[in-house]
Amino acid sequence: MNKLLIAGKIAIVIHLSMMLSLMLCGCTNRNPSAGKEFATPVNLKKNDKVSVFDFFSKIEIIPLETTSHSLMACAWGEPAKTIMNEGNYYFLDRSMIFIFDSEGNFLKKIDRRGKGPEEYISISDFNINRFNNNIEILSERGRYINVYDSTGDRFIERIQLPNEIPVVYFFSM
Repeated sequence: MNKLLIAGKIAIVIHLSMMLSLMLCGCTNRNPSAGKEFATPVNLKKNDKVSVFDFFSKIEIIPLETTSHSLMACAWGEPAKTIMNEGNYYFLDRSMIFIFDSEGNFLKKIDRRGKGPEEYISISDFNINRFNNNIEILSERGRYINVYDSTGDRFIERIQLPNEIPVVYFFSM
């Protein structure tokens, strides 16, 4: 038993020594031009004007309908995520998804918090599947993805995430 303990300690020391030497080797400056100054000329007298329309063809502001059911309680002043799909806007706000149409009319909210088989504990992210328009809700606390139909009314399936991977917070960045 003591031999295993000593072997484990030796392995840790060797591992730490290797990590330290790799870090020290990574700190060397291999750039031959290091220390030389580089200058990029800038003409301060040239007044280039860039319009937002150089990047966008149209800007629209769509006021969202305000009802007692459509009020979002965004923690940071804005929804955590917004997706536009087939003319509808989906907003993730804490543990609910709010759905508005293209005119800003409130359609519904998906609020299925709970511990039941068709419910979710929390929402860290959501996605709309581009192949079937199903709404996929990621619950990092439960380590699963709940899949609902495109309206959010019908539960389809729960996909349990494997224990071998670390906790997942987002579908993609």
